[in-house]
Amino acid sequence: MPESDVREALSRLELFDGAPPSILERLVVAARPFSLAPGEYLFREGDPGDRISLLAEGKLEASMRLPGGREVEIEPLGPGGLIGEMAVLAERPRRFSVRATEASAGWSFAAADIGRLGATEQPEVVRRLGRVALERLREQYTRLAALCGEDPRADESPSPAALDEAGPVVTVEREAQETAYLETVLLFSRFSADEIEQLFGDLRRLEAPRGAAVVASSEDGPVLLIVLRGAVETSIRRGGLAARTRLAGPGRIVGHLNLLGEEPAPTVSRARERSILLEVPLERIATAIDRGDDTGRRLGRAIYADVVDALFEAQRPISRMAAAGRLT
Repeated sequence: MPESDVREALSRLELFDGAPPSILERLVVAARPFSLAPGEYLFREGDPGDRISLLAEGKLEASMRLPGGREVEIEPLGPGGLIGEMAVLAERPRRFSVRATEASAGWSFAAADIGRLGATEQPEVVRRLGRVALERLREQYTRLAALCGEDPRADESPSPAALDEAGPVVTVEREAQETAYLETVLLFSRFSADEIEQLFGDLRRLEAPRGAAVVASSEDGPVLLIVLRGAVETSIRRGGLAARTRLAGPGRIVGHLNLLGEEPAPTVSRARERSILLEVPLERIATAIDRGDDTGRRLGRAIYADVVDALFEAQRPISRMAAAGRLT
């Protein structure tokens, strides 16, 4: 396929809306064409997630392998769509397979190349992909909540549990040597000690006893909660049914969907053990990212990478329901 075709296809993507012609030209040069016969795979579950693809013609389908070896189709993919674009935010092994249902062709791009572009000249690329990841996470939660509501256990009364009698979440002082510890922990490990102090040093620390309900909001409005110690379980509960969507340990986030600024998620979060949480106002995040410096860009990428992990984890309970025959 001629370069003019890939140039035109890229120019139609909202992801690159507003990008100067020089940016598109670099992507055109870096594009790697692919073609697939019917039944041939673009990639398989477990393959490295290091490239994104743009379908020019044909039709693909994404499928997920279930326990027992059965596969279930996730969605069909048509021309003009990006495939595997979450790799720009977080390079993880593929969580699903994509194969051609008819003769198909397009181009692939190194996720790292687009990631570097978003980290320097076109930060809006990362923001747009982050928004897509958040919207998909909301869709996953909404879908799972609907499936839980259809389960017979949703009509049962929830069993009483000792966790329901947990103590309150309270404000606590920072631990001694906290910054040195945070430099070794996931999200925070992207930053120097000085940057950790600049971004998070003055924020509230919360202590949640085992079983306490953890709410990503404060008197000033919605926040993100970052686990410093312990673990927080997020789940969807309907009557006697609880479907866990995520277990967030140190350096993981609770309350991602607050970033969308829309209706709350249909989830509840509880401390699985005594946990220390950092309360991060959304305004603090927006201010840091809007500065446009390297620290702010890394903060945005760290948050969006965690969204991608949450998105993939939310697929697991759906997979289990499919394996049990409650999803076709």
